[in-house]
Amino acid sequence: MPDTPGSPQWAPPAASPPPPSPQREYQPHKTATSRQASSPASRAVTGHLTGPPGIKSVLDHGCGRGADVAHYRLAGLAAEGFGPHDGFGWPRPGRTGFVLVTSMFVVNVLADVWQRIKALKDVASFARPGGHLVIVPRSPEEITKAAADGD
Repeated sequence: MPDTPGSPQWAPPAASPPPPSPQREYQPHKTATSRQASSPASRAVTGHLTGPPGIKSVLDHGCGRGADVAHYRLAGLAAEGFGPHDGFGWPRPGRTGFVLVTSMFVVNVLADVWQRIKALKDVASFARPGGHLVIVPRSPEEITKAAADGD
């Protein structure tokens, strides 16, 4: 008796497993925007933290392509940048002791909490004793929009 639908030995063909979904390599450096203008956060820093508070040196930790570093320099600050991705051309500074260290839109792109803690400790290691840190994540609204857009 042939194996046909309705015969006792017939079974549908086994479904082949779905193809594996391609794993996207996590590349947080790709979140660096190519903006030409400084970020609103860096403008707030120069508008509120320089001048009377006496902040004269700043390190932008995770500076991406450096738009905020340029902004700080135009504001008269001794500014350096650091981007851990070699392609941006901002190597790790050879010094510490910055009066202010900023980290704009970095912690929210790190894959897990331990990477965030490590990054924040690194940010703090560049500040002088009594120095200041400014950590700015993307807003929840921006993150939600980027996720909906697939970014």
